[in-house]
Amino acid sequence: MVRSDLARLGIGVVAGGVLLAGLAAGASPAAAAVSSENFDGVTAPALPSGWSTAASGAESPWVTSTTTPDTAPNDAFAPDPAAVGNTVLMSPSMPIAATGGSFSFRNNYNTEAGFDGMVLEISINGGAYADILTAGGSFTTGGYSGTISNSFSNPIGGRQAWTGNSGGYITTTVSLPPAASSQNIQLQWRMATDSSVASAGVRVDTILPVQDVTFGAAPTVVVDGTGAVSATTDGDGAITYSSTTLAACTVNSSTGVVTGVVAGTNNCTIKADAAATANYQAGSNTQTFSIGQGAQTINFTQPADAAVNAAPVTMVATGGASGNPVTFTSATSGVCTTSGTNGETVALVAVGTCTISANQTGDANYTAAPQVQRSFQVTAVAKLPQSQRAVNTTLHKGSNVVNPAGATTRQGLPQSARVSGSSFRSQATRGDLTCFVAKKGPNRKLNLKVTGQCRKLKIKVTYTAPGNNKYLPYKKTITFKYR
Repeated sequence: MVRSDLARLGIGVVAGGVLLAGLAAGASPAAAAVSSENFDGVTAPALPSGWSTAASGAESPWVTSTTTPDTAPNDAFAPDPAAVGNTVLMSPSMPIAATGGSFSFRNNYNTEAGFDGMVLEISINGGAYADILTAGGSFTTGGYSGTISNSFSNPIGGRQAWTGNSGGYITTTVSLPPAASSQNIQLQWRMATDSSVASAGVRVDTILPVQDVTFGAAPTVVVDGTGAVSATTDGDGAITYSSTTLAACTVNSSTGVVTGVVAGTNNCTIKADAAATANYQAGSNTQTFSIGQGAQTINFTQPADAAVNAAPVTMVATGGASGNPVTFTSATSGVCTTSGTNGETVALVAVGTCTISANQTGDANYTAAPQVQRSFQVTAVAKLPQSQRAVNTTLHKGSNVVNPAGATTRQGLPQSARVSGSSFRSQATRGDLTCFVAKKGPNRKLNLKVTGQCRKLKIKVTYTAPGNNKYLPYKKTITFKYR
């Protein structure tokens, strides 16, 4: 015989519906449930201690029997005679926890269908027995199979019952009435017969409390994050976990660690199962909670310092799991500006500190990433000298173009030219030869017109060009000679 919790809790026994010892009717029970019983700890036909029976009419008292038990060697048995009778199998008084409870038993009935049958009744705090359904309980599995006829004097005529042939043992699971919570109860299996036709009878075995599985507080879980659920049982079965909403969350079956998959409101449901044992029927419960949006982070590579005249700099960053692009903006547009795809190309426009901001938006499953900034120095450069393009320094009679239109230095800056001195015309005498040199055109298009014989004539032309942020101003004087 297996009798969980009875001896430990000091529960008394009931005979004939009268409480003999232990808890008084109406006393506040300790947290417990329907006790387990398999009728195997006694020698048939004796009933286990604390169990009792009473019979009337043609019926016989319940006994333990070695015929076709669910668990060897015994079951509890009542016959189905061919005359009016009534027999009950009464449990000990049992304290029920505040959360209520449920239990199962193995049920094997073979009676005259519709005329003979068995019912389950309950007494709460020593009150009158009532059918388990009338008292507010319910069957989860293996409930009543028919209604007993009123026509042939069956004591339970008109009531639903287990009647007919179950075809062997079935499992009946019972949820206790809410009124039983925190109370003492007794159960009785009642077999009743009408005035004719006998059958095999009824057998009850393997009464087990269904484990009450309770969850702790729901964890906080976000997409790609984890949190643990925790469930306990009032029995001794091992707890395993499963997700009934795999699209939203997964769970480690042994540790209860939940991983968020998709964000939503109350979209994750975790089931905890307590395994069946010798003392308890399996039990389960579920917990439902929301999966929050996951966080994103930006990994922004630090740009190196660069000279103001350097080529545009490309920003490099990776974002979070939303897949949205990382975008770049300049917080110092006077020093640097952004352009191109997502602003990743940074142009350097002035010396100073360039600060670039990186951002990534969120979506249904991820929040926007916190902004990340990176700063680097835009440095000045040493200006480079300019150089003169090659010119022909030999003068000849007639027009000599010494600075063509659009002339530039080798570095591409505009070049001007000026003849030394302010006179537009100069005269040089060399022995018996006389020559004249005339300046013609502005500084950006300068011709020297030579007339006469100017042997050994020398003219100085000064070239200039402006500077910029890369090149120094240019100035150079070149001497042109007449040959």
